[in-house]
Amino acid sequence: MTEKNQMQLLEEIKLLKKRIEELGKVTEELRKNETKFRILTENLPQKIFLKDRNSVYISCNKNYARDLNISPDEIAGKMDYDFYPKELAEKYRTDDKRCVESGKTENIEEKYIQEGKERIVQTVKVPIRDERGEITGILGIFWDITERKAAEEALKKAYAELKETQQELIISTKIAALGRFATGIAHEVKNPLGIILGGAEFLETKLPKADKTVRETLAKIRESVLRADSILKSFLLYAKPSPVKIVKVPLNDLAREVSSLAGYKTFSENIGLKTELTEENICVEADRDQMYQVIFNIAINSIDATPKGGEITIRTYKEKTGALLKGRPACVIEIIDTGAGIPQENMAKLFEPFFTTKERTVGKGLGLFIAKTIMDNYGGEIIVDSVEGKGTDVKVVLPCAP
Repeated sequence: MTEKNQMQLLEEIKLLKKRIEELGKVTEELRKNETKFRILTENLPQKIFLKDRNSVYISCNKNYARDLNISPDEIAGKMDYDFYPKELAEKYRTDDKRCVESGKTENIEEKYIQEGKERIVQTVKVPIRDERGEITGILGIFWDITERKAAEEALKKAYAELKETQQELIISTKIAALGRFATGIAHEVKNPLGIILGGAEFLETKLPKADKTVRETLAKIRESVLRADSILKSFLLYAKPSPVKIVKVPLNDLAREVSSLAGYKTFSENIGLKTELTEENICVEADRDQMYQVIFNIAINSIDATPKGGEITIRTYKEKTGALLKGRPACVIEIIDTGAGIPQENMAKLFEPFFTTKERTVGKGLGLFIAKTIMDNYGGEIIVDSVEGKGTDVKVVLPCAP
């Protein structure tokens, strides 16, 4: 080898040595960066993973591997199907595919299984690109938000309860005002009732030999006035509560009385009215006048909603399976009409005070509210089923008297 060649070789060796040193420095820097990155990812409380564009895992941090009961090195080549139920794995795969195809970051709230328990996590999936800008995979990071979601739900519930309490306070204020108003006009209503009652009794004494129809009509007038007076007293309970008289009330008798009195209105409106009464002697324990008020009010609503030529049925029966009253046998008066039905958007408002679909000169929206209040006091229910354009079925449900 010539001296010149030796010199060239020495220069190349020096250059190679320099490059090796530089490469060593780069390698050491990469190692340091990798260590920093691993320290960072291993100490983050979040779970981190890297997948290729086919949703095959490449790597993950210890936090995620710990949830899967594996070491981080074991995840390479695995898929979500290896760790999760099929439905959940397919959901994750669909999200991955959408992220790859759109090239956009995905921010998702989703279910996650940890130690056999379902949790809620917040997941961010970011598409990874190579030097040419091609998407080669997905970097994912997620964290548990189960407690946060529970706190949010608790806050929503508390807010809803606060709004409900506020609404109840508004209603209570209205009822208090109504009570004061009712007290003020009570004597104005009672006076004409007294005159009507006195007139009916006067006619009964002056017409002792009148035909049966006249005598029955006068008896009905007297009965209706007394009933109206009792209803007025019940209405005034909101202003000044007074004791009620709890007795055994036979539902068949109640149905017959309501049918008899409502019959005058159905006859004039050309509406059919029939009763289907159980053969059993079923009774409930309640104030008779209050129960009459509940049933009569519902019957009048049915009549008002039923066009000419329609039909109303008043039915009584004993429901023995407990399906209507929280697992207990119940006595039921059911009023069915073929009327206009109730729009779905109004169903939730039926028992609100002052809500009515009638003209304000006809109804004040208190009848069903008072009826519901009475039923609540006796542990009963008013169940309403309605189809707009076809009719309404109202069940008044109470515990049967022993």
